[in-house]
Amino acid sequence: MRRQLKSNKSIFLIVIIAIFTLSSYFFDQMAVRQEDNLRNSQIKLENLNVEIDNLYSISNQLTSISESIISKYITLKRKRNFWIKSLLLVTETDTPSLPNKVIIKSFGNPEYVNYMVKNRFIRNLRNIHLAHFEIDNKFYEIFSSNEMLFQKFMKNENGEKVLKTMMPDFETVFQEISSEINDKNFKKYNQISTTNSSKIRDEAIERYSLEDWLDLHKYGFILTNKIEDYMDIVEEEDKIITDKIDQKEILRQNTIEEISKDTNLKNTYILSSIISQILSLLFLLILFRVLIANKL
Repeated sequence: MRRQLKSNKSIFLIVIIAIFTLSSYFFDQMAVRQEDNLRNSQIKLENLNVEIDNLYSISNQLTSISESIISKYITLKRKRNFWIKSLLLVTETDTPSLPNKVIIKSFGNPEYVNYMVKNRFIRNLRNIHLAHFEIDNKFYEIFSSNEMLFQKFMKNENGEKVLKTMMPDFETVFQEISSEINDKNFKKYNQISTTNSSKIRDEAIERYSLEDWLDLHKYGFILTNKIEDYMDIVEEEDKIITDKIDQKEILRQNTIEEISKDTNLKNTYILSSIISQILSLLFLLILFRVLIANKL
């Protein structure tokens, strides 16, 4: 009877040892699985960090474009009436006003002043065109390197996706004021507005009538106003980017919380595995003691 009790005690200890050994193995496997989940969450977090940094970079670039647009618009807006007023002051007409006569006579070389004012007039109009091209290039630099975010600005051309220009069609802009101008020849004004040729400028300075200069001023005036339209693009896209950043930030915070939970859970599994191993060894020692006692 006594031997049977000792035998039952040994069996009980063996079962306990087996349970804790299996528990230790189970917790080890759970820790490994949790480590895989943790690794995937870390990769997800790193990807989110890259995406958020990229979105912030795009937002900063859009802000930079916005500042550039505002700066160009203010500068050109200040000058849009300056040169036409200067031209009117130094231009001799059939019935010049008394102030005009006084101003013209005050110059030592009126012809040179007239040439200089008209030349600056043309250069200012060319600067307006250049401002449009420079702004468009800035948009291209951002949109072309982030095509997935700006798909609506892409178009199919010869079977390939290319980026649309952000600039207005200059001829269409010219048509908006066609009822207000005398000469409706767009090519004439577009050439003088975009040329870098001193020969073409000199020909215009020599041949253009006052009506031509007034038409040219109206064309430059509306082109300057069109620069404001770029702000609508910037504000709309910046809002979209900001919303994406907010969404990604929430997702990143949730991922960080997941990583924290997974880390705590992994540590719990590791601790449970260690405790199970210790208990398994403890009961194994007790079993050895029981077996030794049985022999004695």
